[in-house]
Formats: sequence, C-alpha cells, structure tokens
Amino acid sequence: MQNLNGHHRIVNAETFGLALRFAQAQSEQIWRNTSAVADVVSKPEQTTFCLSIDCLSGFAVRDDGELVGVFSLVKGRGNEIVQSAIFMGATKLDCFEGYLTALYGRHGFVETRRERNWSPTGPDVVWMQLKTPENPNPHRYVAFGYFE
Repeated sequence: MQNLNGHHRIVNAETFGLALRFAQAQSEQIWRNTSAVADVVSKPEQTTFCLSIDCLSGFAVRDDGELVGVFSLVKGRGNEIVQSAIFMGATKLDCFEGYLTALYGRHGFVETRRERNWSPTGPDVVWMQLKTPENPNPHRYVAFGYFE
C-alpha cells in the first residue's frame, strides 16, 4: 500500500470495498449519498482506490478523472479528501446538491450539469468539473431544460 501524503494510501479494490461497506453500515448519510459498493469497485483496473490511514475515510478516482465513492465517518476531513483526490487526478464528479457542492466548489469544481432528483423530495443531482488552466470554462449542460 502506497502512502500518498500522510493522510491517505492507495489500496486494492477489495480493501476499499470493505471500508466503504463498513461506512455505509455505520452511517445512513453515507449509505444514502454513496453509490453501491459493487458499482464503485466494478472497474478495479481503471480505478485508484484510496483510504485514510485509519480506514474511516476514502475515495476512488477512475482513469478518466471521475471521483467516486467518497466517504468519511470522521467529520472535518472533507477538505483533506478533496485535496488528495485532486492530487490523484480527480477532475469530475457528480453529487447531490447541498454541502458537497459547496465543498467541491471551494476546491475549484464548478457545476456543469444539473438534473432533478428521481425522488420528488430529494436534492438535485449536480455534475461538477475541476476548473484548471487547461480547462478554464468547463462546459455547462442543460438537462431536461432545467439549469439555474
């Protein structure tokens, strides 16, 4: 297991899956806001899996830059997770509107697409892309004629 920055280390899909499954069992919020473990670990040859040293936080980055499977059982680790994910190549993601959109926005991600939640009372689904010197104006996409 390779140590990234003192906070996170690269692990295999099985280890990541166990940690994510544990986190989902411990926290309803994590269970509601993360994809199924099987989906996150479905492409191990195209994904880098990272866990905190204590295995209570983690994320995965696909080879195409998609950030998936972000979780933390410890409050206050959001900035550290996003910084590590960007270091590992994260350039795009999707999440539910709310705290996460603000967190990712503080690190340079901008909204590129938005869709109403499939649940009438649920938050919108927001796609975001990292604004970089190489990509200063990520493409904004209107889904179902709805974008604010």
